[in-house]
Amino acid sequence: AQRQGPSAHVGDAAQGGHRPSLRGEEEEKALREQPIRGAPLLVKYNKPPGKLAATTGGVKRTNLEDLRSVIAKSGDEFELDLYHPVGVMSTDASGLLLWSRSASLTRQLCDASRGIVWQLEIEVYGIVEHKRLQEKMRKGVDIGEVGYSDVRHADVTDVKAVPDTTLQEPRSFVRVSTINAAQRMGDMMTRCGYEVRSTKHIGIGPMNLAGLKEDGMTATNEDEEEWCCRMANLPLSLWPPSRRPEEEERVEEVVYDDDEPSVEELDPEFEQYVSTR
Repeated sequence: AQRQGPSAHVGDAAQGGHRPSLRGEEEEKALREQPIRGAPLLVKYNKPPGKLAATTGGVKRTNLEDLRSVIAKSGDEFELDLYHPVGVMSTDASGLLLWSRSASLTRQLCDASRGIVWQLEIEVYGIVEHKRLQEKMRKGVDIGEVGYSDVRHADVTDVKAVPDTTLQEPRSFVRVSTINAAQRMGDMMTRCGYEVRSTKHIGIGPMNLAGLKEDGMTATNEDEEEWCCRMANLPLSLWPPSRRPEEEERVEEVVYDDDEPSVEELDPEFEQYVSTR
């Protein structure tokens, strides 16, 4: 039987309903109490297309390589076995995949109500009318199944022709910003009448690929980590040492009741698009 509702499409995007493996309450508490020891809060990874965005079970079900090879490749430099992937990304998609060592930060990066902007570059077949597509996406595109409304919003920030394409078979790059549709952008483009050739994640909040080569990884810099710590109001032990604020500057911490978020919590409903332009 075909699955219905929000968990169906989020699971499909994650290739079988995979969700990031987040630490439990005791592990998170231990992480907060231990010294940072130079370990970055986040690691940026440029995922190539065709790699399963999961850390367990992918090889058993398919012949695709999964993220366990990335963990092995990270070695002692980043020790990604102490981290978990942020959000979900389809196997065919490529680009920025964050690895986090804070479950609280991961929840808030994936919580649409926090207003974190995700940026993507979509390659589609045909010529795209910038203003027309922008108007549709700002208004909202219903990508739900029959009898189930699921409206998502985005802003088209740039459109350009793909170099070296022919007049007979033109293709276009479309850059979009979204709060609640990063994992459903292909569906949005399809409902707007465009066939998607590829999807690339290029930014989350202030973090971007910044020239990072495909299949490469690098630590977030102090500016990016400070932004994350302020946004999520993380404990001082997770802040970059040179950026730790005075206690009176800090506000009440955002508290989540559950140790591990459900798939729905990683992709919550968000009724109103907040423009970033």
